[in-house]
Amino acid sequence: MPFRKMLRLPLITTLAATLWLGGCTAQVKPTSLQGEAPAQPGLSMCGTLALPSQWRPIGNSASVPLGGLSAMAWDADDNLLHLVSDRGRVHQARPVLEDGRLVDLRPLASHRLKTQDGTPLEGKAADAESLALERADDGVTGNTELLIGFEQDHRVQRFALDGMPEGDALRSPLTLDAGANESLEALTRVPGIGLVAGLESPPDGMSAPNGVRHTLLFSLAENATDTRRWRYPLASPADSALTELLALEKTATETPPRLLALERAFSPPRPLTITLSLVELLPPPQVRVTRLASLSAGEGWRVDNMEGLAQLPGGKLLMVSDDNFSALQRNLLSCFRLSEEALSRY
Repeated sequence: MPFRKMLRLPLITTLAATLWLGGCTAQVKPTSLQGEAPAQPGLSMCGTLALPSQWRPIGNSASVPLGGLSAMAWDADDNLLHLVSDRGRVHQARPVLEDGRLVDLRPLASHRLKTQDGTPLEGKAADAESLALERADDGVTGNTELLIGFEQDHRVQRFALDGMPEGDALRSPLTLDAGANESLEALTRVPGIGLVAGLESPPDGMSAPNGVRHTLLFSLAENATDTRRWRYPLASPADSALTELLALEKTATETPPRLLALERAFSPPRPLTITLSLVELLPPPQVRVTRLASLSAGEGWRVDNMEGLAQLPGGKLLMVSDDNFSALQRNLLSCFRLSEEALSRY
């Protein structure tokens, strides 16, 4: 979701359109997210890329816009990353790691999200903010489906890889009290539960016990009934908002399922702050939350509007920013690891 206040972030160094030759990603540039910031216990960085404002996937005759990246997910069968833009576009790309560090991102395909008649989504209907995959780890290549959550026209819609919708949209009455731009920002599939969605900000009527702001997590059943709800306490920086949830387990276990939560706080003149938290889903409405890292621009972290998470094989994690198609912001794709100690239950 776009920032709602004037941004005060460094200008990107190049505003020229980028050139992509035969899938070569010459304009992807290594950078640093940590900068001069002190290390965070349990968090180690494994490379950050500054992505261009346009790229040219293999087979495309022209460049396509790359920006507004609001969610992403890893496709284990096809060994690629799906990235969703809040302007109604889905990209497929392959991250390249060398010696354990992220060094490149190679564009493979890009498609507009469409209506049933094939017309590209526009305006409020195109505001894609969250993503979960189906059949991405069933051992069959090429059959992945995208479940995309939208704000403004609050819904979850299934899409084929080429951006064509499949079936009817899934809607929840729990989004009725959400702000137009503060709704289905987070979506993940939790083993043993199914789809779990998170509202970006507290819905109308959500209480704040002891001054702690809470937002709503809820299961989103395919038959449009919501069976479980959890109250998620937002991090302490002013205006913290939930931007992503990522299930850490691949199979159901007897212990509470664990999720990684990503939050963004931007409330000038306070510095932009990104928070990573471990979330355990207890019997509703309770959760257990452990704050893992706080990445503040005030301490030297070169963070931007971080909105998406994905888990790579081997435990590495990716975090992506939404540049709002603004020259004042950057498309960043950052690799990091969380130690087993940091992810252990307390």
